[in-house]
Amino acid sequence: KSVRSRVTNIKEHLKDDISIEEFKGAIRDAVAELQGDNFVQYELTKEDLQEIKALMEERYLSWEWNYGQSPPFNIRNWKRFAGGKVEILLEVEKGLITNCKIYGDFLGLVSLSDFEEGLRGIRYEEVAIRDYLKKQDLQKLFGSIGREELLSCLLGR
Repeated sequence: KSVRSRVTNIKEHLKDDISIEEFKGAIRDAVAELQGDNFVQYELTKEDLQEIKALMEERYLSWEWNYGQSPPFNIRNWKRFAGGKVEILLEVEKGLITNCKIYGDFLGLVSLSDFEEGLRGIRYEEVAIRDYLKKQDLQKLFGSIGREELLSCLLGR
């Protein structure tokens, strides 16, 4: 039996359509009312903002945080380009591509099996995939479909 998610969109529970700034103000006012005379609004300093930015860059923008700890997932992307249709099926575990299958009606000259196999073990991130594509003879593999087009399909853009 499925467990109902405890995550919701706050907007669905509001009577009126209010802006983010109005919502933040309402939250602040409610906390101030609860705290009474003990309420003090803290203003972030330059140092606070620098520390927040450093934490964001060191931890939350890292590949490990965004992909390395993620559960396994499957991706199915397809796009039609002037050179034909490309459909890509990927399996990703711990942020690494574990399986790849590509279909399409593009005019490639060679089998894609080595290309698909080569994607296994690569991080599912733009830089790693772009580096892999740079090392491939994409014209033989995908005809007139270029690197940026293929990258957009691999990344679902």
